[in-house]
Amino acid sequence: MNFFNVVASASQPINTVPMPARTDALIGWWDPSLGSVNDTSVTSLAYTNGYTTLDHFQRSTTTNLVDLNGLVCWYLDGVNDRVFTDALNSTGTAFPLDTNNVTWTIEGWIRSNGGWINNGNWWNMGYNSAYRNRFTSAGELWNYPTTARQTSGSFGTNTWWHITITMTALPSDSEKFGTMTVYKNGQLMQQWSNINRNPSQSGRTNFWGSLTSTQEFGRFYLGMHRRYTVALTAAEVEANFELEKSQYGY
Repeated sequence: MNFFNVVASASQPINTVPMPARTDALIGWWDPSLGSVNDTSVTSLAYTNGYTTLDHFQRSTTTNLVDLNGLVCWYLDGVNDRVFTDALNSTGTAFPLDTNNVTWTIEGWIRSNGGWINNGNWWNMGYNSAYRNRFTSAGELWNYPTTARQTSGSFGTNTWWHITITMTALPSDSEKFGTMTVYKNGQLMQQWSNINRNPSQSGRTNFWGSLTSTQEFGRFYLGMHRRYTVALTAAEVEANFELEKSQYGY
């Protein structure tokens, strides 16, 4: 297993962080466990370790990092909390994650606090003009490339889950159609082929919870999250789950 050292903040010692299955095409990597309780921002390890030139933070103006059984993570209360990446990065670049890629991967750890809130957003990559998802009250994950796709299984409550979503564009029409795959704890959960998607804002904004609508806030904890401009393979998805599962109770 490969490791690198990263300084979480000026007041903290150096932490050893396990390397994911691949680091090329990694444009976002936020790990709140490296932060401190009450912090309101998380640095992108993808930038600080040289995997991308995109400099941005995952941060919040409504909540902060908390300690959940010894693990530092985000907590969103389901009322008005949200976490987001800035529209401007530290060098003044607007929407630094607006890569407009039609092939990508997002992955992260999430845990409900009690029951899931119906229509609560997990990860939105660009308002209603790009990929977004949300949970139902029964714990199903709805995926919106353009038309809603619902997972055939559900996610239990009060348990950490590793979710990975990949989108692979078809060579015949990379602007509109592709294959979307959902993985749960490193294993295939659902796949849809030749589905229509809207490529106009692939990652223009990234937010967890809701941006403005009170009907889309989620009540959950958020752990490590990553974003790639490639579709991870099934083996890479499983390797990333295995890499971090002990930190999340597996």
